[in-house]
Amino acid sequence: MNGNNTQCFLAQFYNAIYVLDGDSSTPNAVHIFNAKSKTWSIQSISAPDHFDITSARVILDHDTNVFFGLSGDNLYQLNMSDQVSAESGTLKWQEVDKPNFKTDGYNPVMAIADNHVFFLNVPGNRAGEANIFVIHFAYFQPDVQTFKAKSGSVFPATGGETASIWQAMGASPSPQKSFAFFPDDGSATYIVDVLVSFILHGSFKCPRSLTSRHPE
Repeated sequence: MNGNNTQCFLAQFYNAIYVLDGDSSTPNAVHIFNAKSKTWSIQSISAPDHFDITSARVILDHDTNVFFGLSGDNLYQLNMSDQVSAESGTLKWQEVDKPNFKTDGYNPVMAIADNHVFFLNVPGNRAGEANIFVIHFAYFQPDVQTFKAKSGSVFPATGGETASIWQAMGASPSPQKSFAFFPDDGSATYIVDVLVSFILHGSFKCPRSLTSRHPE
């Protein structure tokens, strides 16, 4: 892998791993590892001229198996459907919506839970606040969401990484209901329950090794 912005994602419902920008000669291509057959394949991908995968921040919605990527002042999506290997033809990144916040100088911090994309550390927002993109209605929630601390403190307005927290699964897959936020300084771990808009705790210090870029 020699991409400038390589990002890896596990599609656990399909036993596949997707690698974005894995090869600098074909940055838009998605490298797919089929965990069942233990084989690699390369899916051809096209993108609008103003979408730059070499700098975009991307997150995978595991419930729909759709990628969402913020590049410049637009949000884009790439639908992987149920793919576990490359198919003929070319998939396309498509423009979805313009964020209702300024993206100049913004290094996106994105989290997935309950079929929503949460944007943390948005310019102008305070600690404990997030902008929200509603996946199934494809629009940005007009108001900033404020999260309250149930114990400890609210998450800071700073850069960091996130990880979705899965629920016990019944007969069908269940979307995540909370996510963890790890600030870049590794000072704490914040568990955010999106259903009740509470931060459950934020006292556990995160080892520095966990704050390296590792998209979920």
